[in-house]
Amino acid sequence: LWRAAGGESEVWIRGSSIVAGLATIVAVAALGREAFGPRAGLLAGLLLAVHLVHVGVSAEARFYTLLALCVWSAALAAWRWTRHGGAGVAALLVAAEAAGLWTHYLAGAVWLFLFAWGVIALRSERRRLVQWLGLHAAVAVLFAPQLPLFLSQLGRNAESHWIHPPSAGDVLTLVRRVGFGAWYLVPPVGLAALLPLLRAPERRAAGLLATLVAGPVLLTLGLTMLGAHLFTIRYMYFVIPGVCVLVAAGLAGLRAPWLRTAAWVALAALALRTTWIKPPIPESK
Repeated sequence: LWRAAGGESEVWIRGSSIVAGLATIVAVAALGREAFGPRAGLLAGLLLAVHLVHVGVSAEARFYTLLALCVWSAALAAWRWTRHGGAGVAALLVAAEAAGLWTHYLAGAVWLFLFAWGVIALRSERRRLVQWLGLHAAVAVLFAPQLPLFLSQLGRNAESHWIHPPSAGDVLTLVRRVGFGAWYLVPPVGLAALLPLLRAPERRAAGLLATLVAGPVLLTLGLTMLGAHLFTIRYMYFVIPGVCVLVAAGLAGLRAPWLRTAAWVALAALALRTTWIKPPIPESK
């Protein structure tokens, strides 16, 4: 549809990823604002906008930014719906989850954790828990036309696949790239991302994000080590927007205004510096 609308030029073909990358910044800013407040929302959008990997994959004619958009739009919808309900939010949740499955089957691993989080969050509200189940049944119906192809792909993956068992080096490379592409940024980024989990008022929202970041990565990593073909570094780039929200929430919650401002400015400047000085990954050129 995209090619039919605009042709075969390189700029237009890459334009779908650019649009999805920009939309993901908007979704992440909305998620940060909804879950942690306006300050966190603003910083989350800023951090993602200068993230080395997000900028790079937003220039590729591939699915990475669209998958990220689906994942974090669904997270935003799930957070809003479990708190306030609403038909519009429910429709966004179903659409984002279904679109994620049609974009890449990895979304199925993410939805397992999102579904489980919702079941736990709504365990004491029987009526809304049934509605939660119904929303995911609707996602399954929307995915049904793709099911025959999905099953055939499972057979192909069982026979051969280009994805090999991950090494410790692969995991470390993923950690570095998520941490804005620089090892010296990994410790402060990790500490900032942990802070919302330590604050009681923010723990539920932080738990949702941490579940969607860590759960699918650990699941696909473990299954790939056992012989499946699910984990590769690029597939895991969808976690970067969620990490940006956690980091933004951690910094936004610092009580001392001077420390909060200094941390914001320093991290954003260093992240922008890595984006500026590091060459683009080959497929982005």
